[in-house]
Amino acid sequence: MIISDGFTPHERPVTKPFRLAVNDIFKGQTSGVCVAGKVDSGFVEVGQRLLIRPANELVTVKSKS
Repeated sequence: MIISDGFTPHERPVTKPFRLAVNDIFKGQTSGVCVAGKVDSGFVEVGQRLLIRPANELVTVKSKS
């Protein structure tokens, strides 16, 4: 039995540049730094390079989950 609450999420504009609102930062012992947050627009692929603002630091996407 499926119960619908009438909730319909808004569509995320995937054609716009990738924007992530960071909620938390984790430091792993072997993986380096991991960030978690809400994607506002766009999408990423493993291996892409991203520019972190305002620090102007280039990073590489290692995985996504």
